[in-house]
Amino acid sequence: MLFQIFKVAYKAFSKSFRYIILISLFVNIPRNAIIAWIPDAWLMPINMLFQMELQELLTAMIPVRIVMYILWIIFDPLIIAAFAYIALQWFAKEEVELPGILDNTLQKWPSLIITAFLFHSLMMLGTMFFIIPGLYIMIVFTFYAVVVIDRGKWGFPALVESFRVVKGNFFRTLLVLAITSALVAAFNTLITYSRYFDSDFANRIANVLMLTLRDTYTGYFTMVLVMYYFYLTKTKEDFNAAEESK
Repeated sequence: MLFQIFKVAYKAFSKSFRYIILISLFVNIPRNAIIAWIPDAWLMPINMLFQMELQELLTAMIPVRIVMYILWIIFDPLIIAAFAYIALQWFAKEEVELPGILDNTLQKWPSLIITAFLFHSLMMLGTMFFIIPGLYIMIVFTFYAVVVIDRGKWGFPALVESFRVVKGNFFRTLLVLAITSALVAAFNTLITYSRYFDSDFANRIANVLMLTLRDTYTGYFTMVLVMYYFYLTKTKEDFNAAEESK
């Protein structure tokens, strides 16, 4: 099952790579620019982080957590939405077109933002009551952005639909999330925030470009998750046909 999903995801990803580059430039450059310009005063040295108590650590990281929370809500769903459109076109055996990508990202951006806000708020509340509730919420609602594109639902109905899809496939979904997350983490170690130039401004610009390059290719693992959603929602015959198409 996993090999089949990774294979279909690779075919769809490579076939539409020129559009994926455009998506990455549109979404990841402003996203990574914000990350690169986070004030140094908000970033704690690693050796200090290990010396802090949990409450002190959480307090010290509040500014960075707020910025990342906003980025997760505003930018991240756009990538998933675009990939969901590409997957739908793949299954329909139709060509991916830039207007279609824009229709499924910009026009549905408000719905994606609202649903993402609910998702991350619930996950944050779940995490406050120990890690397990937050992890459970992350898994069962993980397909909210794909549902917005595939089913036209948003807000709580999109979360409920994601729960319905994952229900009965919880541990399989956990496995897929764990594998893709581990692969993304391994890939990210190859391209990390580094110092390339003496100039701070030039260094930040270089990191924005390098992180965007990294995110363009790690988008493949996002495509894997999107294809896994369709593996759960489509008949096996449809999925096998998609593997053999194009």
